[in-house]
Amino acid sequence: MQKEVYQVLNLLVSHQITFEKAAEFLKLDAEKLAHLLDLLGAGYLFLDEEEAKLEKEAVKRLLEEGEE
Repeated sequence: MQKEVYQVLNLLVSHQITFEKAAEFLKLDAEKLAHLLDLLGAGYLFLDEEEAKLEKEAVKRLLEEGEE
């Protein structure tokens, strides 16, 4: 079982499966999965598509400003 947990978490942090799918595979609710990731020190970014788009635009602006 432990090996399967690590396999699912690896898929999650490498963005090969969604957070929701990982929780489903592990039979955990979202809060418990988030807590598990925190305990393991596994970084996971919880951005939806719009937030990711805004972050990408902000980084692009910062990089462009740095080139000036």
